[in-house]
Amino acid sequence: MKRRSGKRIFLVIGIAIIAVAAAFAAYLLIPGKQDNSQSQETIASMEELIPYFGTDQSISGLGRDPLAVLSIDGTDIVGGLEIPSINLRAPVTEKGQGKEYFASRMTGSPIQGHFIITGGRHDVFSRITKVKPGAKVSFTDVDGVCYDYSVTTQFHKKKWDYADHDLMLCYKTDKNTYFVLACTSE
Repeated sequence: MKRRSGKRIFLVIGIAIIAVAAAFAAYLLIPGKQDNSQSQETIASMEELIPYFGTDQSISGLGRDPLAVLSIDGTDIVGGLEIPSINLRAPVTEKGQGKEYFASRMTGSPIQGHFIITGGRHDVFSRITKVKPGAKVSFTDVDGVCYDYSVTTQFHKKKWDYADHDLMLCYKTDKNTYFVLACTSE
């Protein structure tokens, strides 16, 4: 009788562990269920402070190089990233200021080219693998100048190089590999 009771306890504990693991996996995989309130608050501030951000209008002409920086709640923001096909709007921080649910400029700029923006695989960039070639991507700098891009391809890279793309959105898939969404300017 005691043996059966012991087996039941281990069975119940095993089922509980599996249920917790499944719930956590669902939490990570369901877009929009994670706490991204700081990112959304920053987007709201950007809509107030950056001309035409989040609208169909934009300022024409060339922007600044290097990119201007706007400090919002102690975070240096260089602009905002939008991918309408996956309903993504994210603040883009200056290099070295990566935060959860924020994208971050790694190198380059819309004017220099080789503009690389990185983000978290399980937060801000959790859905970029669903973006198809031809989809629109926009980056609006803090002056309100909007740069439009078109997705050309997506691929994995083991060795980092800057390739020949105007904009690359990236996240690390493991220690040595990046997922890259490559874009050209329109």
